[in-house]
Amino acid sequence: MSTEPDYPFAEQGRRLRWLRQAERIDTASAFAARIGWPQSGMSQFETGKRRVPMDKAIQLARKIPGFDPMWLWEGDKRGLSFDLRQRIEAEEAKESEETGLTATRER
Repeated sequence: MSTEPDYPFAEQGRRLRWLRQAERIDTASAFAARIGWPQSGMSQFETGKRRVPMDKAIQLARKIPGFDPMWLWEGDKRGLSFDLRQRIEAEEAKESEETGLTATRER
């Protein structure tokens, strides 16, 4: 994932991808359909081209038990449910193993 100017919200996009994977949804288009978002918007959010706005984050909170928008926006895991946090951290660890990079620890 690039942190270049074209992708100013790359970290947020990465967290959104981890959330999707933690929910056991393989594709961004399937996740978009589940949440009720257009696929094109989901792609822009997941790549980090656009920030997930408040109304979209509230939709996520209504559809995904244990989700906290502050984690999506700021990386603060304190508001996530224990179960969701564990599943997200498992996705982070998988990505870290796959890329060979050390995952950054978020709050």
